[in-house]
Amino acid sequence: MFFASIFNPEGVFGAEGVTVGTLFLAWGISLFCGVLVAVSYCIKNKSFSKNLLISVVVFPIITQSVVMLVSRGGNEAMIGVGVAIAGVFGLVRFRSIQGNAREISYVFLAMAIGVAAGVGQVWFALTFTGIVCALFVAFKFIPIKSNKESEIKITVPEDVEFETEFDKILKSHTSSMKLISVKSTKMGSLFEVRYRLMLKNQSGRKALIDELRVVNGNLPITYHDVIEEDTADKL
Repeated sequence: MFFASIFNPEGVFGAEGVTVGTLFLAWGISLFCGVLVAVSYCIKNKSFSKNLLISVVVFPIITQSVVMLVSRGGNEAMIGVGVAIAGVFGLVRFRSIQGNAREISYVFLAMAIGVAAGVGQVWFALTFTGIVCALFVAFKFIPIKSNKESEIKITVPEDVEFETEFDKILKSHTSSMKLISVKSTKMGSLFEVRYRLMLKNQSGRKALIDELRVVNGNLPITYHDVIEEDTADKL
C-alpha cells in the first residue's frame, strides 16, 4: 500500500526495525518537505524572518527523530509517540514568542510532517505537505478582503465624561467599538482611554479625530491600524 509505513513495527533500529536505507529516506523526505513549507511561506511574502525559514526546514527532521527514538512497537509505541508529540508541541508553544496565525500554521505543519515521517508514513507526509502548501499559496493569490481593526488612544481631562461623550462620536463612525483600557496620568489630572474599533469608512479618520478633539480639548490623540507583522523574529 502506498501509505503503508516504511518502518517495521517490531522495533526501532536494526534488522527488526528501521534500516539505514529507510532512516535516510525518511530524513530526506522530512528535509524536502520542510523546504517546500519554507518556499510556500516565501511566495508573495515581501518580508520574512530568516529564523522562521530555518525553523520550518529543520523542525520536520527534528520531530521525526524524537518520535522514532521513543517508538518501540505495539501499544507501547503509541504511548511513546503520544508523549513525544505532546512534549515537542508543548516545547514550541511555551518556549517561543507567539507569532501571527499564519506563522503558527507553518510551524505546526512542519511539526506534523515530522510526526508522520517519524512513524514511517513518509509518502503520506509528502502528499500531505504538497496539498497543504498548495492551499497556502492559493490563498495568497485569492483576494480576500478583511476588515481592518484599529486602536485609538485619547487623552482627556479628568472632568470629561468620556464614556458618554466618546461613545456617541465613535458609534457614528464605526461598525464596532470596544473600550480596551482607561489609565490615569499626570497625577490623576488626565486620563488615557484606549478603544479597539472598526471604521465604517477608512477615509473618515480625520473627521473622527476632529470630532474627538472638540471633546478632549485638543489634547493628544493617537490612532493606528492593528496589522499582523511578518517581519519580526517570532521563534
